[in-house]
Amino acid sequence: MNRTAWTAARAWLQSIRFGLLSLTIVLTLAPPGGAQSENGLLGHWKLDERGPNELLADASPNQWHGTREASGAEGSVPGKFGQALRFPAAGTIRLDRHAPALGKLTDFTVSMWIQYEGGASRQLLTFSDGTTSHRVQVEVHNDCLHFGWQNGGSFAGFGTEKLAWTPGTWYHVVFVSDARVGKSILRSNDLVWKSDANTLSPADLKSPVQRVEIGSLNGEYAFLGCVDDVRLF
Repeated sequence: MNRTAWTAARAWLQSIRFGLLSLTIVLTLAPPGGAQSENGLLGHWKLDERGPNELLADASPNQWHGTREASGAEGSVPGKFGQALRFPAAGTIRLDRHAPALGKLTDFTVSMWIQYEGGASRQLLTFSDGTTSHRVQVEVHNDCLHFGWQNGGSFAGFGTEKLAWTPGTWYHVVFVSDARVGKSILRSNDLVWKSDANTLSPADLKSPVQRVEIGSLNGEYAFLGCVDDVRLF
């Protein structure tokens, strides 16, 4: 890479980092009720549902409501804002009926508040064709925030270093996939940031996206802990 190209790439990475920090400030300070006025908001799942309700409401203008295979009231717990869902008791949250739209995303940012209770391959948000051969996923893996993907070949990804997770503490995490410069991960509590040049998006998968889930991948690899206020941009 020549010096001009490197300078341009570095500028883009810096702009992503500053954008992440700005988004963090907005989402940390803004009241949940103001979500519909946020520029670029595609989906907002507040996760305030209680009991065995199968509907998971989307508060954004798109109304991309989801469904869940709820196992009972134990899935709903006090959250960062209102209620939150505890996994795996909350069941599999599926946005499959919106897969034709979500599967066309070339750029996306997902923001959420989580309490992580340990383990490997604890999925947060996944796009797949219903198999593990074609997927884009964000997760917590053995204490690291991790971005992963597979497009017919071998699985690949990148992540942060091992992070400390204090029980009962809400952590704000942001994952960005940008078709121009790659992917980024941020935990705003301590400003841990990691980036990678990979640009594979849900729209780039060779097999079309059929399943989109919060808290699992094809009903497996369930997150262990609590999730609140999921926003997709």
